[in-house]
Amino acid sequence: SITYTRPERAPRHALVLREAAVCVTTWGSGYRLGSTMEFSGYAEGLNRTRLDALRRGAAAALREPEGPEVVEEWWGWRPMSMDEVPLIGPSTRWSNLLLATAHGMLGVSMSAATGELVAALAGRGAPAIDPAPYAPARFGL
Repeated sequence: SITYTRPERAPRHALVLREAAVCVTTWGSGYRLGSTMEFSGYAEGLNRTRLDALRRGAAAALREPEGPEVVEEWWGWRPMSMDEVPLIGPSTRWSNLLLATAHGMLGVSMSAATGELVAALAGRGAPAIDPAPYAPARFGL
């Protein structure tokens, strides 16, 4: 992602530029272009081609696609499981560990439901959903 100081003509609400696959997020003092994902193994570092694609996508759709100053260019891992289903539940290896990971691109949107499921699995009531499909044990974890 690329974070800028807020441009004068920033969108009022977060939006997704579908064709360009660019997410635009604004807040009081900032502005961010993001939403790339690549399967690159464990290669680290920013991919300039991806950052340039964010800039081109924003330029094609927005009147003021970049902020006055770049604050940060950022990348990070997106933990995923082999079956693309999150790992939520007790570890088979350590009795004092509950896992809640591998949400891929859905971590924020699944956070409340994951928190409720983890709380139930930690002994705070019955789970509202069947935890079996998310069990880390399916991979021996």
